[in-house]
Amino acid sequence: MDLSSIREKLRFDSGPTSVQPDEIRSILQNAQRDLDDYDREIHRLESHRMVLIAEQERTREIMKQVQCLLVPIRKLPDEILGCIFDECCDMNYFRSIGVNPPPALVLSSVCSRWRRIGLSLPQIWARISFQMTASWTTDQSCYERPAKTLTLFVERSKQHPLTITID
Repeated sequence: MDLSSIREKLRFDSGPTSVQPDEIRSILQNAQRDLDDYDREIHRLESHRMVLIAEQERTREIMKQVQCLLVPIRKLPDEILGCIFDECCDMNYFRSIGVNPPPALVLSSVCSRWRRIGLSLPQIWARISFQMTASWTTDQSCYERPAKTLTLFVERSKQHPLTITID
């Protein structure tokens, strides 16, 4: 497209003979094709940008996960972690619903390794303390969840002697 000749025509030419309609239509069609090409290219580049952003986020997530492999606690042998779990679970307190879950449940929910270790230690499940609140005596539904959890603790304590306190 020759912009200088178009500008010349717009500035100086006048009258019907100075402008050829077929020439103008051809220029407009070419310009519209160029615009369509630009739109397609912009769309292609935006799509490619979105793919790159998704790949960038995936790479960041992979880096985070790989960095987790370097944390010092992963170097501790299972036996030492088991001793730590035993110390942390000196007593599993059952208080109000949804408040401070018993430590044996928390520790065994961290990851599959901690779950395996926690489930291999019946003693951490055998120490149970109920701290009764007013809601426990007035609301029958409050008994259901602690009863299920208590059953879970008794099952996981296996043959280990139970220590149960009720306040």
